[in-house]
Amino acid sequence: MDFAAQHGAAFYAETGMPGSFTPEKFVDLWAKLIEAEIGVILGLRVDGEIVGALAAVVAPDIYDGRPTAHECFWYTIPTHRGTYPLRLIHAYKEWAVSKGVAKRDIRIACMEGANPDHLEDFYRKLGFKPLERHFYYAGD
Repeated sequence: MDFAAQHGAAFYAETGMPGSFTPEKFVDLWAKLIEAEIGVILGLRVDGEIVGALAAVVAPDIYDGRPTAHECFWYTIPTHRGTYPLRLIHAYKEWAVSKGVAKRDIRIACMEGANPDHLEDFYRKLGFKPLERHFYYAGD
């Protein structure tokens, strides 16, 4: 789980998330989600080194209860961002389907601090369509 905390911290810093990243809290939460069999952290290994990770959860849809998958973070170190990250998305989709999620109910985020125009084009090429944009309160 240490590799995920390292990549989680890098993702957090690179995307400009508000607040602070606390590795101990991160590891504790993900251990519980994985133990409950509703969460997963997928690692991307290249030449024996873990160079990326994708974390996701499965939860019931709030309107009708069908299972939906939600990517929580997806990060690959900059030197391996060519075609390698695609492996994580394919593994995520396979995991979600194995959990009973219909392909149309697999969700992936596009963070504003992570080159959103490029990611949006990339996601569209993979068959994803925009669904919703989230905002956070940045006032006082």
